[in-house]
Amino acid sequence: MTHTDGDALRRTWPESGRRVKDRCSRLTDDDVTSIHGKSDHLVSRLQERYGYPRDRAERECQVFVDELESSGFTAAYRARETSPPIQLKRKETS
Repeated sequence: MTHTDGDALRRTWPESGRRVKDRCSRLTDDDVTSIHGKSDHLVSRLQERYGYPRDRAERECQVFVDELESSGFTAAYRARETSPPIQLKRKETS
């Protein structure tokens, strides 16, 4: 897994955490919370819960990040982060 991929996961957390939970049903809510978007923590949890060897857990993590990227999820999330805040107009009171 590359450093950039880990950044993509971290940038989109906790939204991507919900996707991880949907995909990896053996992960508990506490597991997902403790991952904090860190790819190495996700790999460790996959090893613990699924009994995967490290290389398999890393591949699963990479596949997940690749799917986030290819679905446009991370690009949409980045765009939302860089958009200026919406300016709300105040109602004038009489």
